Amino acid sequence: MLNMLQINEPVRDWTPVPALTNNPYLEDMSVMAKLTIRNNRTICQSENCNRQFHAKGFCKYHYDLNRKMQLPQCSESGCTNIVLGVGLCSAHYQKMNYNRSLVLCSIDGCNEKMYEKGFCKKHYKQQYRHGAIANRTIFDKNEIIKKGDIAEIYLYDKNQKHIASAIVDADDIDRCSCKKWHLTNGYAVTSQGGNNGKFFLHRFVLNENTIEGPLIDHIDQNTLNNRKSNLRSCNASVNVQNSKMFVTNSTGYRGVSLHHTGKFSSRIKHNYTNIFLGLFETSFEAAIAYDKKAIELFGTNATTNKKLGVL
Repeated sequence: MLNMLQINEPVRDWTPVPALTNNPYLEDMSVMAKLTIRNNRTICQSENCNRQFHAKGFCKYHYDLNRKMQLPQCSESGCTNIVLGVGLCSAHYQKMNYNRSLVLCSIDGCNEKMYEKGFCKKHYKQQYRHGAIANRTIFDKNEIIKKGDIAEIYLYDKNQKHIASAIVDADDIDRCSCKKWHLTNGYAVTSQGGNNGKFFLHRFVLNENTIEGPLIDHIDQNTLNNRKSNLRSCNASVNVQNSKMFVTNSTGYRGVSLHHTGKFSSRIKHNYTNIFLGLFETSFEAAIAYDKKAIELFGTNATTNKKLGVL
């Protein structure tokens, strides 16, 4: 027979440890217990509790209970729940948000629901970003003022400052008010539809929505006057001929420039070709020659110096 080897296993008994009287978590408990080690594992230090250690010397149940006693309670009378936000528990906090959703923005004329600090979301962002409440935003439509048989469309810059006004007929107010217009290179333009993301007001008024359509010319050379009586279809020559004088013009007359000989030359452009009209002793004579040739080439569409009021 095989001799059985007797294995002497050490006896593990309970080893008491003195209480940690300086532990704040132990002082908050109603019953003090000794920290005990059984089988090399820590157990809860609460009296009559043999659950496994979780944190701070307690099992999970007593740890959560002790933690709850240390957290602030709801400020509502009779409520002992833990605070979730702004001094209220979860139930009272949700009730407060519901009541806030019934309050409107404090700004006059704004019917949006309150978002924060008495403002709706739009006005709260304005106050937070710029420190003041703006009367307009980039999302607001243009203000349109009707004056008799015409209407003025106010145009704004990126800071929503009124910088110009476009003129349209009063019967076009309903159509133009559906889009937001801004000023680009002297023209009233919208980015809501059109070609290449741009739609000019003068083409919108005449329903010329395609690039292939005819050119639209402003008769009085005012690109913001978009009344139907001031717009006409034309070719490229008439459109260029009706353009404004260059700012570099030193003679004060259209089509007249100072020649290097000391005299004044007169030129006119037609069908992409510059036509030389001759040299003259005075700028006045050169301007008269330009007007005669302009009437000959363009007829009633000619833009003469006399029509501009400089002769």
